[in-house]
Amino acid sequence: MIPFYQGQLDCFCAAYAVLNAMRLLYALPLSEARALFNGMLIELVADPEEFAAIALNAVDHTDWVRRLLIGLERGPRTVRVVEPFAAARTVFPRKSGPHALDVGKHLIHSSGGVSPEALWERLEDWIGALALHERPRAVVFRFHRYVSPDSFPVVSHWTTAGKITGRVLDLADASAEPTAVHSISRTGFVTEREHLNMEQLVQIEPGTLFLLERR
Repeated sequence: MIPFYQGQLDCFCAAYAVLNAMRLLYALPLSEARALFNGMLIELVADPEEFAAIALNAVDHTDWVRRLLIGLERGPRTVRVVEPFAAARTVFPRKSGPHALDVGKHLIHSSGGVSPEALWERLEDWIGALALHERPRAVVFRFHRYVSPDSFPVVSHWTTAGKITGRVLDLADASAEPTAVHSISRTGFVTEREHLNMEQLVQIEPGTLFLLERR
């Protein structure tokens, strides 16, 4: 019997992405991260319908990430948040009830006309040359991973990154899954599902990209 590891059974990767971004910006200690995480869940439970949607992965989590980051803008460790491709987001109706489980994997944003080249240029501008910036920076976004171009994603996941090494985006990812993605190459992803191919089975959604900078 292989025991379940902590976090394997929940759908809170969006919160972990935000907290890991804060760790990149502020070297956030475990005790403070735990307090922030608990506060996020307590606030979420106040809206049972929203909590159920997130717990069942029946939403894309973008609105929750945005609320969490706005909350951090007012906190003791403040961040500046930039949403460069917010216009590319799709508005999805909320699903609820027992049949909503894992609907989030099927809620896939269009690229909004943002090419992989344009997205990579924005990432490079933000975290590709950290020595040029006065304050630490990070990015948070959602991606989908596929096993073939004509399949549904095997995982839809929020992650964070703080640097680009050469032509590789290094992820500070929370997943302990054996198949977890910990880096994405410059040529290893698409922004539109219809452009998937066997060499590019990762889709990054431009509309979910948040650029963060320590104030």
